[in-house]
Amino acid sequence: MGQWFKFANIDAQETANGADAKLGEIIWESKQDLVKLLVKYWHVDKTSMNVLTNDAAAAVEAKLASESRLLRLPNELIGAVFDHLEYLKDCICLCAAHRALGMVGKARICALMVPNTRGPWAGQRLICVGDYADEYPASIQDDIFAQLRAYKAQRTPEVPTVDLGPPMSSTGSNADSDVAPDEEAKREERLPGLYECVSYTYCHRNPPSYFCTYIDYYSWRLKKRHGDLHRVSEICRAIEGIRTAINTVSDDLVLCNLTKGEYVRNDAVQQLNAWANEHVQWPVDISLGTVVLTRISWSTDSSCAMHEDVAERLAQGDWAGDRFEIVPIGKLNPDVEWKDATDEAVAWVRKCFEVDMGLA
Repeated sequence: MGQWFKFANIDAQETANGADAKLGEIIWESKQDLVKLLVKYWHVDKTSMNVLTNDAAAAVEAKLASESRLLRLPNELIGAVFDHLEYLKDCICLCAAHRALGMVGKARICALMVPNTRGPWAGQRLICVGDYADEYPASIQDDIFAQLRAYKAQRTPEVPTVDLGPPMSSTGSNADSDVAPDEEAKREERLPGLYECVSYTYCHRNPPSYFCTYIDYYSWRLKKRHGDLHRVSEICRAIEGIRTAINTVSDDLVLCNLTKGEYVRNDAVQQLNAWANEHVQWPVDISLGTVVLTRISWSTDSSCAMHEDVAERLAQGDWAGDRFEIVPIGKLNPDVEWKDATDEAVAWVRKCFEVDMGLA
């Protein structure tokens, strides 16, 4: 037996895919949605934009031979001009004006293709709450109780009643005298669980995938107006080839626990994933999202469809309610004294896997 669990972003009051079942049923399934919600930086496949720099030597020669004052500027200053352009169509027009400008403008076009937003859950407090939970981590308890009181008030609105006096017990005495004051207060304060509150009031958050541009519209308008139709078409095809995607398996990524100042390296997690897939006959997906799940699950009851050797610790995750983000290791905040918690985190996930698969 076991209870169901749900992801809960306490700050945004949002939930996401990856749980919604017993831990033992979903722990080894993909947690890429959670990873994408925590990744702070976007990765852009710029391969198709190489068309702007394929003939670099000829472009440089043409630049030197040109009498244009703009082209005679150093590339750094031309780049500064591009940096002031806010719209993709303006960059396309300037790139189409000369191949040398296209070489410099490539970086700005790629920058405009990337949304200027981080993972929507980066830096926010997370918990994977169980259906049986009625107590919560001290760091987020007050905020959770405030949300539960608001949900209770919304769920049970006040109904006007007629005062008929205190009810009588079967012995003829006043019924209120049969209930101790502290018990009555507990009865009034009894709150629904966070799992129920998340199920009915939290919004569902889908992870970001790629940034869509209106390139078809730009292409049609520019081809009608610009004299160099071939050049504009070439640039537009290159832009259409860009795919802005989140690289969730890069070895240089780290999961940062911002609350505790700890990080877990993705290269070690990927090695564990490869090892795990060698020991079972069906695919498993162990990722940084799995590391998060095994540390933020929380319930008052340890029944979670996992072996008792790991169930109690799983159900009382020591990172529940903490803040997280996923970044390249080179972008770790230098002002924080970080602790590398990779070995501990990987060892815990591996123990859960070995116990669950009967390998221990």
